[in-house]
Amino acid sequence: ILYFALAFIVGIAVGDLADLGSVPLTRLLTLWALLALARPRPAWLIPTAGVAGALAIALPIDATRGLPAPREPLLLEGRVEGLRSFSEHRAVRVCHLATASREPVRSEELLPPCVHLVVDVERPSLTRGDRVRFLARARLPPPRRNPGEIDRRKLLRRRGVGWEARLVHPRLIVRLSQRSIWQRGVVRLEARRYAAGDALTHRGDAGALLAGLGLGIRENLPEPLRRDVAALGIAHLLAVSGLHVGLVAAFAYVISRRLALCWPAFATRWDPRRAATGCAVFAALAYAAAAGQAVSAQRATLFAVLGSAALLSRRRAEPASILGCGLLAALAREPALLFAPGFQLSFAAVAALLLGKHPALAPPGARGSAGRAVTALRACCATTSAATLATAPLVAWHFQMVPLPRRPANLVALPWTSARLLPAALFASALAWIAPHANWLDPAIAPALAVAEASIT
Repeated sequence: ILYFALAFIVGIAVGDLADLGSVPLTRLLTLWALLALARPRPAWLIPTAGVAGALAIALPIDATRGLPAPREPLLLEGRVEGLRSFSEHRAVRVCHLATASREPVRSEELLPPCVHLVVDVERPSLTRGDRVRFLARARLPPPRRNPGEIDRRKLLRRRGVGWEARLVHPRLIVRLSQRSIWQRGVVRLEARRYAAGDALTHRGDAGALLAGLGLGIRENLPEPLRRDVAALGIAHLLAVSGLHVGLVAAFAYVISRRLALCWPAFATRWDPRRAATGCAVFAALAYAAAAGQAVSAQRATLFAVLGSAALLSRRRAEPASILGCGLLAALAREPALLFAPGFQLSFAAVAALLLGKHPALAPPGARGSAGRAVTALRACCATTSAATLATAPLVAWHFQMVPLPRRPANLVALPWTSARLLPAALFASALAWIAPHANWLDPAIAPALAVAEASIT
């Protein structure tokens, strides 16, 4: 599976670099598929995966090729596929475009698959899946003018975005259809998340740190704390990632297994470990949804689901297979993610930890408390070094800087965060999520606030 994923990645990269077009790639994919059917061999599937990756990135690029810039405002309809909020505006990706005017669209006024629309942050309240109608002025994305800057036009074309648009007036956008049950649930979930974050943030800098760790709301972190965290090289601990999802799953596994063992009728009929594994997967999914569905949280949850599925089916969880499934699942949905720095850094670090043969994955040979301390120290050094070395070339390429390994800071911050700060943040976030305005919230989260204050100090 990892070979298929690597072939798919190579195909995406070659298709984007060569810009071959979707028509010849479709013919080539058909030829490879016919050859694979005529002479079935596993080796034929790897080139087929490469051609499929090139075709996946060529289709949205071809759909935006040669589009003219409209001269007049357009009345368009489409479905919201992506949202990104900033301080003063919100960037909305609207796809499946259609003209809403009664006049027919001329042949030279072809519509792209998607448009990048800028709207006011307060108007309207949009979610993914909403169908909207808007009057906007569109233009072609500006080309790259400096060799060192990001090619915004190519970046948007990879996602099928052919135009950048701004509303003629901030109020000239309406939501046409009512939200479905799923969309209403997503809106309520996001509102509950920010209500819990506000309840913690009002407790000062310690509460803002707990909200950033537990809920992924890092906008309210004080600027001095941000600078200190970045200078120490431990900013990765604030992102909702595998550490958070794994800790939630571990808590759910231990609690549900002990509850199952306390129920003799259940424990004698079913395997408590399998039931606890299912509860751990459910807890990981629920936490990823409640913490804002970040890319790193989705990746960690996917890995947890794949590993748990292997355990439930009584099969060995191969790290290479889990990594390949995660790559295929992410890139098949959106091939343009391959060129995102966050995606590259996330999967590079995970690949180094899963596939690397470092002492952290080897069974410890020492005994006693001193042996466990030495083993933990070696594990922390090995994981930090592996992640740093794997991501250093990508950081140098994207951000023009060389990350230096800061082992002393990680040796202190990683055990403290895993053992004290992160459990306190998860506990406080859960209570704030349940009752953000309750009177008993202050005394209940007081120990967690004390741990956060000690961490900031």
